[in-house]
Amino acid sequence: MYIMVDLFSIYRVYFVAAALGAHSNAPENGFRQKDVRFLLGLFLNWMDATTKGVDETIHNTQISRYLEGLVKSGHASRVGKQRAPSYQLTRTGLLELVSQLTHVPVGSPIEQFFFVYFFARTYGERLKELVAQKENRLPRSFQVELEALLDHRELLEQQIRATQLEIKKLESRIQDTKGAHALAMKLSAQGAKVDELIAAVESRYPYDLNSQKPMSELFREVPPPLRQWELTVGNLHRADFLWSSMKEYLQDYVKTLQRLAKSGDEGGRLTL
Repeated sequence: MYIMVDLFSIYRVYFVAAALGAHSNAPENGFRQKDVRFLLGLFLNWMDATTKGVDETIHNTQISRYLEGLVKSGHASRVGKQRAPSYQLTRTGLLELVSQLTHVPVGSPIEQFFFVYFFARTYGERLKELVAQKENRLPRSFQVELEALLDHRELLEQQIRATQLEIKKLESRIQDTKGAHALAMKLSAQGAKVDELIAAVESRYPYDLNSQKPMSELFREVPPPLRQWELTVGNLHRADFLWSSMKEYLQDYVKTLQRLAKSGDEGGRLTL
């Protein structure tokens, strides 16, 4: 089966960072498409453990469309020759791209958050300097907003809170699933029929999609020999192999985030 992959949507954070980096390196004369292309490849190379081979699948036309989209939206301006233009981010465009970069939705790949955190912590001061320059100066209210967006400590706290919420959801799901398993085992030992097990579990531990397709309806689609197994062994496997494993994974992730939160801000200001 052929699946259409929207590389820009998946790796948008790296496109945005590449545009910010290119602008930072040439704020006066503008940057070229090739500058964005190089930085995009560089950032993807840094994240090679999870982006292996992606750089080769991104074409110059995709980068050109991205830059032209920034121009059309007013987030960048075109300067120089029309056949080989240079680009500059506008003042509001700089703020918009930082906002896009630092907005990491819950459920985004974990490595992308690490990249955003690194970028904000390492290059945040440089981006603040750009909007403080006379030719790029933003109103003070915009500068305050930019400083808040680039606050790497707050980025960590937001991510920790969001991840801890997901852990609580998993704990609730594990508890309910093991409860359904125990109930099905108990009733089965008492001689209850499979339909009675399904009705009891559905009443006390309805699954998340029960409003879309009730459990009793779902189990009519399961082959009869497997119905009791799904209620007992299947439930236990889902709790242990899926959700308990994911819970442990996210708990380790939180520990890493907390370690980063405790680390200092050593090092000077860097340019991209």
